Amino acid sequence: MVIIDHDRHLPQPWLQNREIINLVVGAILGAYLGLSISREGLSDGSYFDLFFLISFTAFSSSHLIDFGNSWFVGDKKMALFHFVAFVLLAAVSLRSAGNLGIDTKIFVTIYGAWAALVIAQVFASGIARALKSKLNDD
Repeated sequence: MVIIDHDRHLPQPWLQNREIINLVVGAILGAYLGLSISREGLSDGSYFDLFFLISFTAFSSSHLIDFGNSWFVGDKKMALFHFVAFVLLAAVSLRSAGNLGIDTKIFVTIYGAWAALVIAQVFASGIARALKSKLNDD
């Protein structure tokens, strides 16, 4: 598998916006999960679910970020791959969250907001590029 570093092709404002989104929403999600798990406690058999929750949440959010980057640089096939991987991995995270007694509605709301912000950033950057090219043509 070839790993492509899209970051070197991305403008600084895109990277800064992406990092702000990831920092804020990731912190909210992490705080919610930490508080929920602390409040509910873990039984001996649920550490496996905790491992899957943390792992697949990290993997799925990585694919969400790569979706935005791939779309921005124009690689639509790779963007579609990353979006499908995000959805599948998020479903595994959701299952693990449910097994741990975490309110899945709140989990899905936070995760959905994260996805919506990344998608909004992709579309906003597309609009900005179209306007910029139109202004340069005039």
